Amino acid sequence: MRYYNEKGATLVETAVTLPVFILVLFGFIQLCLVAYTSLTLQYQVNNCLRWSSVYDEIVPGEDRFDSIKTQLTKNLNDFHVDTTQLEVNMCNGAVSNCTDTDAGNSGSFVTLQATVPAYNLFPLGQLVVTGRAVIKNEPF
Repeated sequence: MRYYNEKGATLVETAVTLPVFILVLFGFIQLCLVAYTSLTLQYQVNNCLRWSSVYDEIVPGEDRFDSIKTQLTKNLNDFHVDTTQLEVNMCNGAVSNCTDTDAGNSGSFVTLQATVPAYNLFPLGQLVVTGRAVIKNEPF
């Protein structure tokens, strides 16, 4: 019967599997951060659009769009989402891609779209998430 020296086998197995495990772990953490940012953004876009649809002048002396953008920024900062590169657009009508700031009139459909970069663990590129909501303005 022959016996083999297996000293160091655990070290070799660990050296092979540990990098793969760490890569999967950090990938999962990155996925969770993107999902958190995306879900928080979508919730706050819905919340701000619902809040703004009832009143003609949300903040006295301030434009509707500016009031909505300020409220959205405040709400996202409360949930620790970085808003330094926040882009907010609003369109009059139910459209898929907003490019202006028209808050619509009483009784019209309005689309609010916000884009923010997600927190990135790896410096391989910027992950951007978008939240969009459509609502009908109440008569004001």
